[in-house]
Amino acid sequence: MKILVIIPTFNYAFLLANAIDSVLSQRRKADLVMVVDDASQDQVLAKVVSDRYNIPFVGREKNLGHYENFKRILTDILVPSKYDAACFITADNWIHPDYLLETEKLLTGNTAVVGTQTYIVGEYAEMMYHERPGWEERSNNHLVWTWKRSLINENCWLHGSSLFSIDAAKKSEGFGTTNGPDWNLWRNIAKEGYDLDKVERPLLYYRQHRLNHYQSTYEKALIKL
Repeated sequence: MKILVIIPTFNYAFLLANAIDSVLSQRRKADLVMVVDDASQDQVLAKVVSDRYNIPFVGREKNLGHYENFKRILTDILVPSKYDAACFITADNWIHPDYLLETEKLLTGNTAVVGTQTYIVGEYAEMMYHERPGWEERSNNHLVWTWKRSLINENCWLHGSSLFSIDAAKKSEGFGTTNGPDWNLWRNIAKEGYDLDKVERPLLYYRQHRLNHYQSTYEKALIKL
């Protein structure tokens, strides 16, 4: 199996090296790693970081936004490629060295998407703990989002860095326009009759910080004031 890892970034150049290091440190090496920058203000720095690692870099001249950027990655990069599977590791997150090894093991037969349990880290992790469902334990002093199997079966609720079959993605309706592009893709792949699965270990480090998409209820209340 040939695996392509895409690292999307938007104004996260200062975190990019951490994500790249985690991908390059995999026990099962990716066959290709690529950075895609959606017209960030710090795109020049993101390219410098990518060049330092000798990683292919795609820099958008115009910001496409979350949905359109992922659609273009699918149509322009993944569909024409000769790779079998792909995953997105956003520049503000990182993965355990066993990530690709363990997810690839389950991406067989009719299974087309494989996620993992998730460590929630960063300054806003505790806020997220109190506001999101699905938290069941702590491990190594981190919160762990277990992604309950019932949620996977009913709602295709796997994290956005899940390893997925490119062929299955081609046959699906893609990312959609609402509810999160990754969640839509898994849902549309499942509609084609494919199975979803997850590794019962937390192998993704999902960083919650001031610059990412997540806003706590507390922050929203402050904005209203």
